[in-house]
Amino acid sequence: MSYSLKLKDPRWQKKRLEILDRDQFTCTKCGDDETELHVHHHYYVYNKELWDYDDNALSTLCTSCHRIETERINIVKEYLRGYRYDRLKHLSHIIVCGSCFNELELKEITKKCTEILDRKGIEWEYINENDK
Repeated sequence: MSYSLKLKDPRWQKKRLEILDRDQFTCTKCGDDETELHVHHHYYVYNKELWDYDDNALSTLCTSCHRIETERINIVKEYLRGYRYDRLKHLSHIIVCGSCFNELELKEITKKCTEILDRKGIEWEYINENDK
């Protein structure tokens, strides 16, 4: 089933309404309650259906905030995709500004970095600036 068909699925529509209701039909980023609202997935898991995510993995965003959030995470994904395997041996560190991402986004980015680095046998260290 295509993504656009999944968005029309009654199970997604039910989940979407539950999230919109939980967030009081208001954008959780800017507080907009006048324009079109979207339910944003903070991350995706391969082969997991849109409606099978925990509620804390979803949030209500206005069209503008949804576009910004999607662009921001896509920049990181493209950056990580840019490291082809032959270039990974020269990789010394990756720095992700934690204040730019919410907790779920950071977990997804950390997971992706971990998978890439572990697969190549590259030693790495996770440093949380908030722990200092």
